[in-house]
Amino acid sequence: MPCWEWKKKIRRASARVVFPEGENDRIILAASRIVQEEIARPILLGRADTIRKLAAGVGADLKDISIVDLFAPSKLDQYAKQYR
Repeated sequence: MPCWEWKKKIRRASARVVFPEGENDRIILAASRIVQEEIARPILLGRADTIRKLAAGVGADLKDISIVDLFAPSKLDQYAKQYR
């Protein structure tokens, strides 16, 4: 399937794309580009402060990108209870 074809399908589905490697500068740039091209709604997993710092370093815009900080104390308790 050509690249343009899968982009079209994803756009129609209003897809969310989750990136578990949210603290990787290449992933941050890819998520930013996905938003710019209106392909999908990215979610970056990782430490929010680290992601913001990396994004600033590579000039990536985090607007319309969700960040889920799995290491935030409030989230950590919630995840621990769910795991139990």
